[in-house]
Amino acid sequence: MKKKLMITTLVIVLVCSAGFAFATDWSDRAERRDYDTFDDTRFLINLDWPGTAQEIFAVCSSADTKDYFLVRRKTSGIIDVELDLEGTGIDADIWLLRPNGARYIPGYTSGESKIIDNIYIPTEEMWGLEIEYKSGIPEKPYQLRVKIDPATYSQASNIEDVPEELLK
Repeated sequence: MKKKLMITTLVIVLVCSAGFAFATDWSDRAERRDYDTFDDTRFLINLDWPGTAQEIFAVCSSADTKDYFLVRRKTSGIIDVELDLEGTGIDADIWLLRPNGARYIPGYTSGESKIIDNIYIPTEEMWGLEIEYKSGIPEKPYQLRVKIDPATYSQASNIEDVPEELLK
């Protein structure tokens, strides 16, 4: 009985080990990606209709100094972004990035948050947000809120990017 139990256990362990080895590619051929660069950003924030908002919780620290998110507007409206740092124990900055990854508009401080508001982003273009760690030890994740408001385009803080026909 003991021998049969030991053989059964050994078979189960071997089968499980083979399944794990098959599911995990430990070779050098496996693709390694660094998602801390703009070109490798994988999280997309879609804003489908006025009033749409998304909230994301994430952590940055001295070991992971930058987080990137893509933003795409699918309907008319103005984008508002808030990086809520309350109780996180860190200081960080936020930037709106152009589709090519270039920094464009920095967030301004409001209490324990960093704000970018009244931003025009062309429909279906992919723009980015960069969260850059400055100092502190993370105690909890930061909260990133992105929403689209049905504001008029003439209120956009980057009015120079708004096409003339939308300002009429």
